[in-house]
Amino acid sequence: MQAIHASLVATTAISFELEPPTVAEMARRVESTLERFPWLVGEDADGRGDGYVHASRRRERAAYQWAVGATAYVRGDARGRSVGKRLC
Repeated sequence: MQAIHASLVATTAISFELEPPTVAEMARRVESTLERFPWLVGEDADGRGDGYVHASRRRERAAYQWAVGATAYVRGDARGRSVGKRLC
């Protein structure tokens, strides 16, 4: 997941991050949300991670307690193969 995310940070503007997160930072992100929200990782035919999707709260206020967003990240060479759609 870190390699996929780092590549997107370095080569696109979609993540809104300026520096790629480290492996430790990605682990922290997963751990901080996994109790409540899922992280799903897809694999290609060779067993390599080709994408991942995770859910998160949209807002902190109580009225938004059921409002959840999903974000999908797909490895560059796997784009256009419905990886994100499959994961969502």
